[in-house]
Amino acid sequence: VMPLKQTLDKYLLSVEPLLTSEEMIKTRKVVEEFGKPGGIGEQLQQKLMERGKTHDNWLLDWWNEVAYLGYRDSVVINVTPAIAYPQQRFNSQEQYIQNAAKFMFAGLKIFHLIQVESLPPDVYRGKPYCMWQYPRLYG
Repeated sequence: VMPLKQTLDKYLLSVEPLLTSEEMIKTRKVVEEFGKPGGIGEQLQQKLMERGKTHDNWLLDWWNEVAYLGYRDSVVINVTPAIAYPQQRFNSQEQYIQNAAKFMFAGLKIFHLIQVESLPPDVYRGKPYCMWQYPRLYG
């Protein structure tokens, strides 16, 4: 569990580009009040710290419930990772089946690499992404 001050500082950095100067001033005041010693933020932080002692990942159960199980919109379109696949034109059913087989083979190849933990990490701006969630992509 990240320290409360660090969380609040990151929050302010993340909302600043989205707010007007007036909104940012109000937001800073709210965050300051929330983060006061003995205040509600400190109380909630303590509850998270306690949860962190009994769970490998304090957020995972809540994330799964809210983002996946409790989400009422179409999960396939709005939440599930997808592959952008260009439109294909086939001259025969055989070509269609061959293409589907190639697509499935590629997916199974990635599945296998994930299972044996051999898939090279995704990298963004020279830094590798955490791939802890990858095994869940295939259910």
